[in-house]
Amino acid sequence: MQPQKLERRVERLEQRVTRLEELPGRIDGLESQIVQLRTEMHGGFSAIREQMQAGDEAIREEMRAGHEAIREEMHAGDEVIRREMRESFGALTGEMGRLHEELKSQMLMLHEDTTAKFALFREAFPTDAAPTDTTPKGRRRRR
Repeated sequence: MQPQKLERRVERLEQRVTRLEELPGRIDGLESQIVQLRTEMHGGFSAIREQMQAGDEAIREEMRAGHEAIREEMHAGDEVIRREMRESFGALTGEMGRLHEELKSQMLMLHEDTTAKFALFREAFPTDAAPTDTTPKGRRRRR
């Protein structure tokens, strides 16, 4: 072997050994960084978990408030519908009463008209068996 090559090989070997000697310190530094990363991640995950729990509670509270608001709105709507139905029922009852009175009046007019026509018919064609009083016996007229 040539001396120059041997020197060169020894230099390379020394460089390698120097780098290998540095490895434990670098590994220790890496280990402390990993431990620090684990600690930070654990703290971060704990913070996220707490925020999620707080967020869940906030969402639940919002849902409760929304549910209560909807219930109140439905109750108010129910009251409005009931009031409108009572008003409509009152108007309908009044209209039915008016129509009933109108129908009674028309029926009375028709009855009187028919009675008058029968009276004219009896005058035009008299018979001995026909009664002169056209009011039915035993019935009273309504007022």
